[in-house]
Amino acid sequence: MKKMLQTIMYVLALSVVFQACSSDSDSSTDSSDDGGSNDMMAPTTYEYYDADGNSTVVYSGQVVRNLIITDIKGLVSSDPSLLVGMYENTESNQARTITSGTGSFPAVQSTYGDISSSNLNGKIAATGDGYGIDDCTVAGYGMEPDALVRAWMDAASSGAYSADGIDIGQMLQKSLMGLVSYYQGTSKYLGLVLDQDNTGPDGDNYYTKMEHYWDESFGYFGASADYLNRTDAEIKSTVYNDSDGDGSIDFLSENCTGLSINAAKRDDGSSNMYDFTGTIMGAYLEGRHLISTGGSNAEIAAQRTIIVNAWEKLLAANAIHYINDTVGDIGDGSAWAGTETAACTADTELCQDYTKHWSEMRGFAVGLHYNRYKLISDADLASVYTLMGAAPVWIGTAGAEATLQFKADLLAARDILQAAYGFDADVVANW
Repeated sequence: MKKMLQTIMYVLALSVVFQACSSDSDSSTDSSDDGGSNDMMAPTTYEYYDADGNSTVVYSGQVVRNLIITDIKGLVSSDPSLLVGMYENTESNQARTITSGTGSFPAVQSTYGDISSSNLNGKIAATGDGYGIDDCTVAGYGMEPDALVRAWMDAASSGAYSADGIDIGQMLQKSLMGLVSYYQGTSKYLGLVLDQDNTGPDGDNYYTKMEHYWDESFGYFGASADYLNRTDAEIKSTVYNDSDGDGSIDFLSENCTGLSINAAKRDDGSSNMYDFTGTIMGAYLEGRHLISTGGSNAEIAAQRTIIVNAWEKLLAANAIHYINDTVGDIGDGSAWAGTETAACTADTELCQDYTKHWSEMRGFAVGLHYNRYKLISDADLASVYTLMGAAPVWIGTAGAEATLQFKADLLAARDILQAAYGFDADVVANW
């Protein structure tokens, strides 16, 4: 409730600011001289309708992609033969039951195909896309995203860990959040949104093309339509919510996925200093409202800036969180038997935790490169990737001294991220 009230106040404040803007601001061709109807307060749920009451919101492709990214992790250990089919969302995969649970509630959609035939491989970052990222090669791995993802999937046929000790399921899931959802949501759809027509419906659809681009970006964030009505703790513990009270869960509007869940986690661990959930959702709501009521390009761009910057900081905060976990796993080295290697043959809990946390850290960090509006410098990001490495350092093969040096390197990477984003030092240490 506190988050909802804070965000309502945020939206109200923005409305005041927008009402005060002069009519000679940089306006789009579809905006009226007097600012259109944007003096009306933006909604607090992601629901928008045309004059006839038709919903103008559609982002089913983004929903299925986020669900696939969520569910793909479990296949690495259960049935890796299905990974490529999930990634490509083949016809046979579309017939598969959605893995993500809805508790005691039945789901409106039972299979991936019930939502969309959209795939991941057609949307993963690629050099030459023209979305503001000149070189999409994944730093540290020297491969294009699609090739790297397929290489990890191939490696999964031999076990849950790669030859150098990467937890493939965690790496796939977290990297795809950046290489698909984050990349598409920031660089493509928000990057191109102001170039889209907003003068009338796009073909036979109820939405304008500009509205649709904004909605598709929102879909990649993964928030439910009623995201602001739920606390961080609620989102973390139960990602779905029967908001319309019909006794079932609609994956298209009543379920959270991907980075929207991580936003709640990082908020909850920041001692109330950061509000990724309210900031991102509030800007999405206000931006969509502006698009639908004749706001200027300058006003819409301001909300875009809030979103892309907060998304980037969220990705960095996630990387920091898992740096802390990885550093904690290494400790002073005394908890290790000294024989642990990339294969985790000892099957120790510590070994499993270490590769899991490192892979989550590195997977989230991968995405930082794929935002055309990124705040971190190329030089700082290159240093972060170098310090993190391309695989964990194992005490059984590298020795205790090298492993402890790796710990120091990870802390140095954390320092770079803290400075680049201006994060509070105490929050960073405890995220």
